[in-house]
Amino acid sequence: MTDVIYSYPTLEPPPQLRVVGLRLDGNCRPDLIESAASRVHLFAARSGWTRAALEVELAAEAEALGALERRHGPVESIVVVRGPATRVRQAVRLTRSSSDPARWQGTIEVDRANFRGRAILRARLTAAAGGVPHRLVAEAAGWDLLFDEPAGLRLGGKMPVRWVDFAAEDAPPLARQFPDATHVVSFGPGDEPPELWLNASFEGLDGLLRDDDGRDAPGRGVHDALRLGIARAVWLELVGVAMAGIRLDDADEGRPPQAGWPEAEWQRDVLGRILPRVAPGRPPRELLELAAAEWRSPRGAGEFYARAEAAIGEMLQAGKALRRYIQSVEGEIEA
Repeated sequence: MTDVIYSYPTLEPPPQLRVVGLRLDGNCRPDLIESAASRVHLFAARSGWTRAALEVELAAEAEALGALERRHGPVESIVVVRGPATRVRQAVRLTRSSSDPARWQGTIEVDRANFRGRAILRARLTAAAGGVPHRLVAEAAGWDLLFDEPAGLRLGGKMPVRWVDFAAEDAPPLARQFPDATHVVSFGPGDEPPELWLNASFEGLDGLLRDDDGRDAPGRGVHDALRLGIARAVWLELVGVAMAGIRLDDADEGRPPQAGWPEAEWQRDVLGRILPRVAPGRPPRELLELAAAEWRSPRGAGEFYARAEAAIGEMLQAGKALRRYIQSVEGEIEA
């Protein structure tokens, strides 16, 4: 939050929200809280629970908060859960700590029947500004409450998938740059595997991606086409980065440079899946040399990626999904 967007001073830095406890129908389940990723995996409970109680803490920087309150007066805090799929919104006021005025605590309860897919947990600070009460002066980065397991998108591996609100002010720069995109792939520093971000602000996207046996034939077709389209695009990105990761050792006198597999394990895994499909029957060393010397060259890259895209389609069984859709539509028409 900045003074450029708001016509009155806001809190900088913004407060930090944490989920510190979780009870499902009275049973403690802290194992479902993934603090590092700001997620709560409610779907992993695998039981017919009906109500979740989330214990939350909100902490602000004391000096900045004091300066803000001297200008606006006392600050209050609420925590809000919003479910895009069902358009449900619940809010509860947090209690300010008597020992630490820069900290708030509280519990918000949500009914399982009111949510599906993913919900967003946010905390806000409000105060009187310009004579108007309850104006927003700070908002903490949100948490994802996953009521249903996220779509795996048939990526063929363990690539992390996370919902991110691309339109949010605190969204990562990569996501914020493309607010109308369905997804982006985040390649972090070092050798860590990339992460697929799905756009939480793209209305209806979570519903289309979620598995649902009750869809009619056209609905299943749109569902499969969207998931496969995202999966194809992601795989092509992974292949491109993995190809760039192929190493060339320094050449000795009289010997050409030797190709080496990428250092990142996930890049080696991607090439191990795709290269044998591009040129079947060739040994791994020969595939690596072709990738380094020919398939990364301006002349050879076009043919390589044409074959790689077709190989990815086969691996994802895209043709099978399309035939299944055509048969189901023809069956409904005949009926």
